[in-house]
Amino acid sequence: MIIIKLLKFKYSFKKNKKVEILLLDDNYANLKFKNRTVSVVNFQELNFYYFFKSIFYYFFKNNEKLKIKRLYWKLLIRDFDPIVAIGHELNMRIFEFKDLFPYKKTIAYQFSQYWDIHIERSRDQLTGKKCDYFFIFREWEKKIFNVIDTKFIISGSIKNNEKITVAEEKKYDLMFISEFRKLDPKTINKIKKGYHSYTFANRSIDMSFKDVCSIYVLNIINNFRNKKNIQLSVARSSIRKDKKHKLSKEDEMKFFNEYLNDFHVEEIDSFQLAEKSDVIICITSNLGPELLARGKKVLFLNLNSLTHDWPFLPTDEGSFWYKGKKPEKIQEKIEYLLSLSSNEWTKVLNDTNIKMNFDPQNSKLKDLVDKICQKEKTTRNYH
Repeated sequence: MIIIKLLKFKYSFKKNKKVEILLLDDNYANLKFKNRTVSVVNFQELNFYYFFKSIFYYFFKNNEKLKIKRLYWKLLIRDFDPIVAIGHELNMRIFEFKDLFPYKKTIAYQFSQYWDIHIERSRDQLTGKKCDYFFIFREWEKKIFNVIDTKFIISGSIKNNEKITVAEEKKYDLMFISEFRKLDPKTINKIKKGYHSYTFANRSIDMSFKDVCSIYVLNIINNFRNKKNIQLSVARSSIRKDKKHKLSKEDEMKFFNEYLNDFHVEEIDSFQLAEKSDVIICITSNLGPELLARGKKVLFLNLNSLTHDWPFLPTDEGSFWYKGKKPEKIQEKIEYLLSLSSNEWTKVLNDTNIKMNFDPQNSKLKDLVDKICQKEKTTRNYH
């Protein structure tokens, strides 16, 4: 088992150079900093320089009695000697960094939306963790993360904030956000045994909950388009940077060809595809709230509010959301949003008083990083 895991790694043999900013997020948010030295830790790479060093330290210099994996991690990070480390809460690395280097500045950011069914488990995992700053989507998220010793800063999605798009003429009436997930045999076996949280009656045993919901909505869209001349695009999951090694484009296209009539795809980023689309249809994807924060027309369809209930939607039904399964209601919402001009949509969005934070190019985060770096450099020069 260990040999199999090792074969999946890339290898290097180099000593790390000092940087000002160290990213522990696998470059998930694709953060860019001007006039700063930055490095992204590649957790899929085994650095033999630190591997052999950690073995030596484990037997001869392990005063803290660290396990070899943690010792390897500490030695690898130590040579970067960053002024500030940045990462998200999902992989927990930013908290481990703070534990190993308590005197270093740390910035965590919220990875994604949280559903009620995940909150208790997440709070248990995060209780007692420490970081200097935590960037969250909204005020509401404080009730999830208040078990962390930190200072909160509300800025919206860091990943969304960093993304740059170009305004384009509308080419598609609708854009459906794909949440396609082909289940692996291990997960299918769990579903058969009834262990998986997505299990419910009347579903295909080899299909994810998200795909079941998608098929239901796609059928409604097909019926709607039989009456209307509607151009439809699909924002595919398989072209996402974080999914392209996990999902097959062929499998995803096979899925949509089976359940959707006459649709378009493009080999472009989903954010840019949204620029070409009038109305975006979202079930549970993080992309939905991110596009809403950018002022896009997004229709949220919540087919199972028992497990997946958007926390920012105040009622069961509104101008751009519906928590239910009635086909006529869903078609009514689509038709209504298609009828709105840009100015009318802006007024509708403002009237709901639903605040979705958006900080273009992460000015709050980058201003904070600049202040931390400048203060540290001033201190070092003084001493």
